[in-house]
Amino acid sequence: MGEGAQITCVALGIGGWERLNTPERIRARAEAARRMGRIGHGRPEAMLAAGPTLVFVHRVEPAAAAVTLVDALRRHGAGRPGTRVSVTGGSAGPRS
Repeated sequence: MGEGAQITCVALGIGGWERLNTPERIRARAEAARRMGRIGHGRPEAMLAAGPTLVFVHRVEPAAAAVTLVDALRRHGAGRPGTRVSVTGGSAGPRS
């Protein structure tokens, strides 16, 4: 990844998390990971999960990620009612 490379972070809050039992939470996370893993070119660089929130880090330009994300949401829906999505992007910084 060269100078000026970009990353995109996508945060997904699973709707209705508090009403799901443990097996349903596991399935909801797996489904969200499968959908969001399609952004960019292949799998995300990192995925973090805490409660109902999953964060995916992709090494892709934010504009390209947003187009892919909007397309995926139009085709497959956001998942459960109440699901929240946020996207941010910026410089990948130096590799260390």
